[in-house]
Amino acid sequence: KETAHDDDVRAVITDGLDQLLISGSVKELRFWKCLKNELIGTLKMQNSVHKMVFFRSNNFLAVAMDNFQVDIIDVQSRKTVRRFVGHSAPITDMVFDQNCQKLFVSSVRLECIFDINIISQN
Repeated sequence: KETAHDDDVRAVITDGLDQLLISGSVKELRFWKCLKNELIGTLKMQNSVHKMVFFRSNNFLAVAMDNFQVDIIDVQSRKTVRRFVGHSAPITDMVFDQNCQKLFVSSVRLECIFDINIISQN
């Protein structure tokens, strides 16, 4: 029997219209068309996914890893656009501000505010 992932799924996110589903597992993100149950892309990660938060209006995905770093993924291009380090304990929560300019990240020991400041290039 074919499975969606070879390892445990650790986080799942959908877009606002349930057109896209993103699942995170051990060192991998997978992108799916929800209604067709069709795999449309895969992104290898440096570490295992711990938690994900999606900012729907600009398609940015914050992915917390088991090594306590956070990657910002541009979902449309499926590429890492920023990487943040600074935590030394498991990340407990993440949230984007209303303009997606900052990412608030908390862990067992520390709270950080990261400036995303991503400039689009044509």
